[in-house]
Amino acid sequence: MQLWKRAVRQSRVRAILAWLGARYIRWVYVTTRWERHGEAAFQALYADGQPAVLCFWHSRFLMLPPAFDARQRTHMLISQHADGRLVAATAAYFAIRTIAGSTRKGGGVAFRAMLRALGQGEFVALTPDGPRGPRMRVSPGVVTLARLAGAVLLPMAYSTNRRWLLRTSDRCLLPPAFGRGPDGEVWKFDEHFLELLKLVEQLLSEKPLFVLINGYAAGYSPLAFAYILESFVKKWGGSIEYGDLAIAESNSDRI
Repeated sequence: MQLWKRAVRQSRVRAILAWLGARYIRWVYVTTRWERHGEAAFQALYADGQPAVLCFWHSRFLMLPPAFDARQRTHMLISQHADGRLVAATAAYFAIRTIAGSTRKGGGVAFRAMLRALGQGEFVALTPDGPRGPRMRVSPGVVTLARLAGAVLLPMAYSTNRRWLLRTSDRCLLPPAFGRGPDGEVWKFDEHFLELLKLVEQLLSEKPLFVLINGYAAGYSPLAFAYILESFVKKWGGSIEYGDLAIAESNSDRI
């Protein structure tokens, strides 16, 4: 880790790593079969000239730059430390401009710069959880920014059927080439419930408040769900509440 920190502080090394990183991102992006959801909303914002705040988890940033519309000027909030400068140099290959700052350093200046960009009808991209966390917890700043600028808040994410989860604080998702998105996958709840729990665990924060599971027509009784969830709850603490849910029809006695 110390070797990495010393390396990325050198401008030449950063330039090489940024070039390699951009090539890797493009290679994975073009060799992956993606299934896109909500793209029409993205295009509508561009067509209307409406400003937008693009937000995504810090661990799910890597494959998003190629998906941005190059016709729309986009600014990304990136921290000022060496790793941030590496990310900025990589993002530049995708015509993404940088606003330097974070909640710990240069936050006020960066916030005003983002407001100016949004005021000109441009896009601002940022990670609401940041590199130091709490992981996958939205900070109130992103909501305040969108409200003050009168901008649309547009969440973004990506996933692939094959991936590596790096041992970083944000558990960054690194996809290999020639993968695919969730297109064509069929979840059989009865058969894949334990695998589903493992995926849910990857998405949870360090101290989750609750997990809600709807097992309607899954073939399990509430008691069976509770039994399976015991090992899951032991790691996080807390308790399990289970039961049947019924909704009464307003115009009859049926439920």
